[in-house]
Amino acid sequence: MHASSNSTEFQFKDFGALLAGLAMLVAGFAAITSLTDWIDRWGTVPVYLTYFLYMSLAGRLFWKGADAAWAAIKSSLNAGAERKPVA
Repeated sequence: MHASSNSTEFQFKDFGALLAGLAMLVAGFAAITSLTDWIDRWGTVPVYLTYFLYMSLAGRLFWKGADAAWAAIKSSLNAGAERKPVA
């Protein structure tokens, strides 16, 4: 990690992970209707294992980006609260 980077800063890679994970989840849920055709073609175990792995990766990408976004929002709210003088 670079010395100048801030861990609570929402970076481009976090935004990319959020969008990629969201797109993968949408595509995965849209593919549910095709699972029966794939099972007939390739078999039950390979299809379900592949689908589970795909959805796990999609969920992990989405939550990586979502956690980074939430941390950045919390840090900006805390930084704003620390700057306000108490009357």
